[in-house]
Amino acid sequence: VGRLVAEAASEDDLLRAAELLPLAGEETFAWERQDVHVARRRKALTALLAKLSRRCCGGGAAAARRRVLGDARFRRCAALLAEPGDESRSASDAPESRRSASDAPESRTAARAPGRATSPGAEVFAAERREALRLVASLAQEPGALAPVAAD
Repeated sequence: VGRLVAEAASEDDLLRAAELLPLAGEETFAWERQDVHVARRRKALTALLAKLSRRCCGGGAAAARRRVLGDARFRRCAALLAEPGDESRSASDAPESRRSASDAPESRTAARAPGRATSPGAEVFAAERREALRLVASLAQEPGALAPVAAD
């Protein structure tokens, strides 16, 4: 999908690429649920939104922006962006096989306390989500432009 996004020549090409990004639960193969592939999908989504933002921003692109924001495939992008991710996983929530022998129950409880560091994956996910939200906001240059997307 990342290659399709990079090679897209129009807004329609980008939205067609978005159709190939599975929502959680739509994965057809077990490998699609692996963290590395989920991260690749998030990166592809961010790149897709960046390219849409570049193509649809500015006064001369009002018609293209309205067309993109009203497209069901853009709603899919918003749904992908809204999916839960690593931001809620702390380092203590890693599978048992990743924990060291020195992890004690009290250290796991302390790691979940507010203000504690999260895993590097969670920080990357949060940064990617903030960037994607910024890109969606840049597309919504008119009041109420995201109303059709928010309705879903």
